[in-house]
Amino acid sequence: MIVCSSSIYSLVYPAKYIYAVVLVLLCLAITVELMTNRVSVNELSLLLLRVMVYVILLGIYYLYAASVYSEFDRVTYMLVIMLFALFVIYLGIKNSQEHTIINGVIDKVYLLVVVLAIVSIVCWLLISVLRIIPTTGETEYFWGGYRSTENFLKIYFESQTYNFMGINIFRNSGIYPEAPMYAFVLIIALTYGYFVRKDHSRKTVYLLVAMFTTLSTTAVVVALFVILWYFLKKIRGNKYELILRTFIPILLLVVVYIFIVILNFKSSNDTLSTSLRADDFRAGYYAWLLHPFMGSGLDNLASIQQFMAAERFYMYMGMNQAWYSLGWSAMLAYGGIYLTALYAYPMIKVLVMGIKYKNEIWIFSLVVIAILFILIVYGSLLLVFILAWFLVISNKATFCQKLT
Repeated sequence: MIVCSSSIYSLVYPAKYIYAVVLVLLCLAITVELMTNRVSVNELSLLLLRVMVYVILLGIYYLYAASVYSEFDRVTYMLVIMLFALFVIYLGIKNSQEHTIINGVIDKVYLLVVVLAIVSIVCWLLISVLRIIPTTGETEYFWGGYRSTENFLKIYFESQTYNFMGINIFRNSGIYPEAPMYAFVLIIALTYGYFVRKDHSRKTVYLLVAMFTTLSTTAVVVALFVILWYFLKKIRGNKYELILRTFIPILLLVVVYIFIVILNFKSSNDTLSTSLRADDFRAGYYAWLLHPFMGSGLDNLASIQQFMAAERFYMYMGMNQAWYSLGWSAMLAYGGIYLTALYAYPMIKVLVMGIKYKNEIWIFSLVVIAILFILIVYGSLLLVFILAWFLVISNKATFCQKLT
């Protein structure tokens, strides 16, 4: 799931092969669960019915997209549907036995991302900042055009630079082609670990440091939000609570000021990630109006490009700027209200259940919804898993259980 979230590995080696491996592993895992654990026929029947309904709904979109968009990636989309269904079945079986929000699979993902964060911080400091250790090779891949990047043992890639006050510095992008993709994985791990797993150990610190070193606005804002939330919770019940509360407005102003400074700086120095947003929104909106209910077909970039400003197609250093960068807007343009609703339903349901039962998982769900406005990660295997997990755990029996 980490590799298939637009890592450089998935750009060098086609993701569909990794999907096939995960599919086989899931089939084996489900078989083992059914053979070693008791699952009532009634619970299994309800689970399979739930899966069938979602698969049929996704299958309807599959047939539509294949008919309107000739370049629609049928194989990959079919694999993603199958993976989603198997994720729901596997997680549903586990949930029927334990009825707990914390699941072993997402816990392992969380711990692996922590390891990835530590490795990337060390490499970023020693290789990209201090230049103590040299890179060991070069990797070519396609990401908005053919690119080449230096790497260290293929566990760290110097894939993106950032102009800070006239000085080019490398952003910590880990094993990803750009920092925002790495930021997505870090944000998922941090908010799951902090708000769902209730892990306030050094692991949280490692993830926060990694997020700041990406120099991604989204990552920095989420990191500041978590830090602010930590201090707000810390002062509750403290004997100095009244005094400390007087500093909260000041702290909020500082956070807002930092956020504005970052946005202003990026707007004047990073045109690829900020100055095109307005045109992206406009183009996505008009593309959605063409096919408001079912969309123009997943990844049909041409349907959006026809509404983009002409200057975005001019070539600069072998690439143009005629790509798209707004998640939910892309989902509406590509999949219409139909596919967007299928994606949004599990997130909104968990958000509502979390608020209703006073469980901070609602914050995790809200963060996922928010970052999908900025990043196009709807095809990420990690997001597919999270949607399946949301769909399975969003029931009263699970939310009424105390976390252990």
